[in-house]
Amino acid sequence: MTGDEVIPDEDGEWPSTEPDVFDTLFESAPEKIETVKQSLTNFSNRHLGPLDLGIRDLTSDYHDGTRFIILMSVLEGYFVPFCYYHPAPSDANQKMENVQHALKLMKEAGLKKTKARAKEVVDKDAKAIMRVLYNVFHQYKNV
Repeated sequence: MTGDEVIPDEDGEWPSTEPDVFDTLFESAPEKIETVKQSLTNFSNRHLGPLDLGIRDLTSDYHDGTRFIILMSVLEGYFVPFCYYHPAPSDANQKMENVQHALKLMKEAGLKKTKARAKEVVDKDAKAIMRVLYNVFHQYKNV
């Protein structure tokens, strides 16, 4: 497998190959990427900052899934016990499990599915992380 092949995602669904707003942003308006990153960072820090889990860099801080899980728990008003995820993941498999768990929490909260795949998030793909976080932002921007 080359990594460019399209395969079913974690739910067995085929990902959309249609361009989305982030494809357009990265291709046609790369000068606006930092502005979008800053908006998503501000949103994250508004909710995670009080827990002393502020975001400095979206790709580094979200790639292991823990902050996505905690962000969803804060926004939805519940606590995710540590036994349900890896609070300090030590390898790629644990990070993948965390991201998959976070995506499951998002699905259960009624967020629409994005083109982002768990592996892309773990691999620190900025576009994938921004897709997932924007989806959360869009649902909870007024919270």
